[in-house]
Amino acid sequence: MSATPRRAVLAGILPGAWLGRGRAQTLHSAEANLRVMAVAESVQQSAAVLHDLPLEAGAALPGLSIRVADLSSITSELQREVADGLTDTEIVLTNFAGYALGAMRDLWQPLPDSMIQVALAAATPVGLQVQAVLGNSGLVIMAAPGGPLLIHHPTRLVTPPRTPAALLDYARQNPQRFQYPRPGQSRFGQLFVNALPHLLGDPDPLDPLAGWPRSWEYLAELGRHVGYYPSSGGAALEEFAEGGSDLMPCVLNSYIGGVTMGSLPADTRGVLMEAGPLLPNSIILAVPRPVPQERLSAIAAYMNFMLAPTIQMRVFGRGLVPSHAAREALPPGAVTPADLQRWTQVMTPELAETMTSRHTVAPLAPRALAAMVRRWDESIGARFGEAP
Repeated sequence: MSATPRRAVLAGILPGAWLGRGRAQTLHSAEANLRVMAVAESVQQSAAVLHDLPLEAGAALPGLSIRVADLSSITSELQREVADGLTDTEIVLTNFAGYALGAMRDLWQPLPDSMIQVALAAATPVGLQVQAVLGNSGLVIMAAPGGPLLIHHPTRLVTPPRTPAALLDYARQNPQRFQYPRPGQSRFGQLFVNALPHLLGDPDPLDPLAGWPRSWEYLAELGRHVGYYPSSGGAALEEFAEGGSDLMPCVLNSYIGGVTMGSLPADTRGVLMEAGPLLPNSIILAVPRPVPQERLSAIAAYMNFMLAPTIQMRVFGRGLVPSHAAREALPPGAVTPADLQRWTQVMTPELAETMTSRHTVAPLAPRALAAMVRRWDESIGARFGEAP
C-alpha cells in the first residue's frame, strides 16, 4: 500500500474544526428548500458558512435550513422520521460514524449513479477508499487521513507515549490522566480503537469479533486506569482544555482547528504512534429514505457546489499548502498568509512528514463497526476503572 500523498493529507484540514458539547440548534429558521442535518463536528463548526453559501450563489442553489445535532440524533429523531415517512431532513452531512449508524438501521436511500460518479471524480485517494465502503448509499464530500493523533500538554507531559506498550505504562503510572471518548459516539474514540489491531498485530483488523484478541485484552487493561469515557469528542476536548486530562486521541483537523482557533491551549501538541497506518476522517452526504426522487436534482446541485475547490477550501480547509491539487484551481489570494500561518503553527515538520509517509487504510464496514461498538460497550465501556 502506497504512502499518503501530501495533497490527500491536506484534503480535510478545517481551521475551526472543534465544537463543544453538541446541542441541536437551527441556524436558518426561514422557509428553505433543502433541510440539512449537520452531525459531524467539522461540519457543525462550518454550519454558518454552509448557511451563507446559497445566498452567495444566488439562484444557482436552493436555500438551506441547517439543523446541528449530535450522533445520537441519527438513532433517535432521524430514525423516527424515517419510520413515519417524514421528510423533515433531506440531507445528512455526517462522519463515517454517523453514516454507519444510519446504514445499520437502513435509513439511507440508494443514490443515482450520476451523483456517485461526480463524487468519485472529485475524490482524493483517501476519499476513494471511503467511497468504496459506502457503496451507493452515501457520497464522500471530504476525506483525509485523520490519525489518530495523541494530543498532550507539553508542560505536564514532555515526552508522550508513542507505542501501545508505552501508553499502557503511562496510564498505569498516571491514573485517569489519559482518556478517550466512547467509540460509539465519537470519531476520536473510533479511530483510536480501530488503530489498535494494526498496532498490536491482531490477525484480522477488519473483523472486530474474531480477529482482535490482542486489542480487546489491551483495552480491558487500559480501562482499569481510565476514570471515565466522555460521551463525545467535543466533551473530551473540553475536558482536556480544562486540565481534566493530559493525553487523549484526536483527529488531525480537530487538533489544528482547536489550537489555532483557541478552543485548545496554544501549547497543545499532537503526535502519531511510531508505527501503523492512518485511518481516514471524512464528511459524508446521505439522503434519508423518505425523501422523494424529485428532490434529488436539488440535492445533486448542492453536492456539486460543495465539491468545488473554492468551497472545499472555505468549508473544509483544502488547499492550505501549495502542493495540494485544489490549490491550483483556486483564484489568486484564496489561500491567505493567515491560512498558512494557522497550518504551520501546529503542524510541526516531524508531524507533517509522518502524516505524508504513512499509508491510509479503509474504515471498517458499517456492520463490522457496529459489532465493534457493541463489543466495546458490553466488555469495555461498562467496566472502566475496575481494579486489577
